[in-house]
Amino acid sequence: MVGTKNGFLNYYDDYGYDDETGNIILYNVDRRYSECDIIELFVYKPLNKEFFTHPPKIVSVPPDRVNYKEKYIYNVKVEDLDPNESFRFELNEYPEGMGIDPFTGSITWNNIQFSDIGDHTVKFTVYDKYNLSDSQIYTLRVYSDNKSPILSPIPDQIVYQGDTISFAFNYTDETPDTVNFTYELLTPGLTGNIQIDNITKSFTYISENDTPEGTYQIKITATDEGRRII
Repeated sequence: MVGTKNGFLNYYDDYGYDDETGNIILYNVDRRYSECDIIELFVYKPLNKEFFTHPPKIVSVPPDRVNYKEKYIYNVKVEDLDPNESFRFELNEYPEGMGIDPFTGSITWNNIQFSDIGDHTVKFTVYDKYNLSDSQIYTLRVYSDNKSPILSPIPDQIVYQGDTISFAFNYTDETPDTVNFTYELLTPGLTGNIQIDNITKSFTYISENDTPEGTYQIKITATDEGRRII
């Protein structure tokens, strides 16, 4: 519909009547158009390196026995699902003298001593570049194939009544452990005093003035510490 306002020609969208006055009422319709869309909002936890990376995994089995005369070597093997990983190794629990290469993970123990014979706990940890880690703990046994000491033949001895005889034992032992000597009187009737000194490794017999004459057998035994651990 066309109408005039303030001397200008205007176009109106629609019109109506005022029932009381009979006048025509002109008005425009507010032509508002709309369009909608849906968006998706994703909410995540804070970034966590473990979500994107994998920890290293120790896959090798440690050698758990070594002779004290030998050198101990354990070449640790590690796997990781992430490509181009680099690793760092450290020992957490270990016997004195043992070491680990911080880059290759090779564990070595040189100059193992006889006193190291026995069981030792070993624990080490590997870290990747994100500080994710894996650990391995095991028991390492240091053993000895110990053999009996060898006692050199002892010459027959002559002693007179009331006199004293003394001599040192001659022996060899493959291991540097302590060797002690004991005796056993196989022939009864010998009087006097028999002494063995395990510090000087010597034998002493003090006869009495009335020790019965005769031939007596005395058994001498050499015994080491028995540290034969297999």
